[in-house]
Amino acid sequence: MEILLNHIRYELNDDGTASVSKQEKQIQGDVNIPSAITYQEKRYRVTSIWNCAFYNCTGLTAITIP
Repeated sequence: MEILLNHIRYELNDDGTASVSKQEKQIQGDVNIPSAITYQEKRYRVTSIWNCAFYNCTGLTAITIP
């Protein structure tokens, strides 16, 4: 299942992990990717970023990864 949380799109996996997925619109400024997210009272560990997840986000200035 894919969700949008804090302006970032995530793919949620059955094993309790999440991946940053392809962004539908260009993200601007600094982005902070957390080590975990919560959706519908379930915690998911963010374990990966899809290849080209931020492709063409020309206004992106920094990505913070814990």
